[in-house]
Amino acid sequence: MVLEPAERRTAMLRLIGGARQRLVLSLFRCDDFEVLDGLASALERGVAVHALLTKRAKGGRKRLKKLWAALEEMGAVVNWY
Repeated sequence: MVLEPAERRTAMLRLIGGARQRLVLSLFRCDDFEVLDGLASALERGVAVHALLTKRAKGGRKRLKKLWAALEEMGAVVNWY
């Protein structure tokens, strides 16, 4: 699926909100609280969430560790890629 840049966020939020069984996604320096809230809601609905994070975010190592910890605390499975 290819979306115009202006449509991507809304499409992603709809996808997360409609997930029933499993979400597998790659996150790169995610600081969008609406996306994170959507993932938390999906986990509360029983959706298995698997997130891949990069180790190579320039200048963002601390942020990535915070994101990793937040996702794990919610109940997501997190891995580096």
